Amino acid sequence: MALKTDYKDEVLSSSQPYRTYNIVDSGGSTLYSGVRINRADSPQQEGTQFGASDINTTNAAINTNTVKNKEQDKSIDTLQNDVSKLKKDVLLWSGSKNGYVIDITLSNTPLQFKWVIIDCVNENNHYYTVCPVINYESIANGMALVTFKILTIEKLIYTSSNKNLQINAALWTNQQNNAPITVVAVYGRY
Repeated sequence: MALKTDYKDEVLSSSQPYRTYNIVDSGGSTLYSGVRINRADSPQQEGTQFGASDINTTNAAINTNTVKNKEQDKSIDTLQNDVSKLKKDVLLWSGSKNGYVIDITLSNTPLQFKWVIIDCVNENNHYYTVCPVINYESIANGMALVTFKILTIEKLIYTSSNKNLQINAALWTNQQNNAPITVVAVYGRY
């Protein structure tokens, strides 16, 4: 609700340029009529006059800032919604493909994301790997193993012309044994 901006100063009539008062007793009877009160003191400092135009100007500025703040709040809400969208992983492909070399056609380019998350399944267990993606360049990695299963992406090649993501990978069960992977989803992460 906007603050009022049309306050008015009192204006005395030209025929009576000063205020007059009636002095009334507790019973309501007028004891003196048309009395003028004169100031009897001399202050050390006069106060600043504050009138209708001052409060109207102040209220107008508050109203303007309130509107701007509401617009900024809407902008902040929009930005927070956009940021919350950015924090979510975006599904680029889902299905089921098995092998050491898997070609997947993605629904959108992963180049807009910082990372690609590859979701693989083996014996109902999900294995995830997070990789960067560069257009038509091979990214390789490797890893030492001890006694646990690990998913390694040997190469990840993305071709933007056909949105093809080639995954060369294996699921290692120990240092000597590996199996092909089953990819069930690919996500993009900002």
